[in-house]
Amino acid sequence: MRDGYHVIKEPRPVNGVVILPILPSGDLLLARVYRRPIEAYSFEFPRGASDPGESLQETAARELLEETGYTAASIELLGYLHSNASLLSSSVGVCRVLIDGEGQSGTDGEASSLHHVSVSQLLAMVRNGEITDGHTLSAVMMAISRSPDRLSIAGDVAARTSIPA
Repeated sequence: MRDGYHVIKEPRPVNGVVILPILPSGDLLLARVYRRPIEAYSFEFPRGASDPGESLQETAARELLEETGYTAASIELLGYLHSNASLLSSSVGVCRVLIDGEGQSGTDGEASSLHHVSVSQLLAMVRNGEITDGHTLSAVMMAISRSPDRLSIAGDVAARTSIPA
């Protein structure tokens, strides 16, 4: 309790990532996930918690593979978001990830389905209220804010940094 407020203090200041995954075609990858707290399916970018000692780039690569079966060719940290600054003290890294080719067969089963969407389809889903997940909406806004052309969420592929060996 801090000044009369309940605060959840997590052991690490940054505890995970949300991934803005870009397919070689330039389309984006969304997962459809059933979320019990809202008793509904949610279209989301993949995300997950960091393991102890793991960098955000390592977390992004691992979570992308686990949740989608795709591997990362390059990862760019866009920034950080606070999931719920009124309750949680930690933040989440937002990473734009260029996907390396075709997906593999196995996933952890968290996503009920994967969807390839163009940037314009993604923005229409946001406008129409089909995407309501705060992590996904924040990642979209971060990507748009960094692009000279607001529809160029995928950014400049050549400017991305590679995953450290």
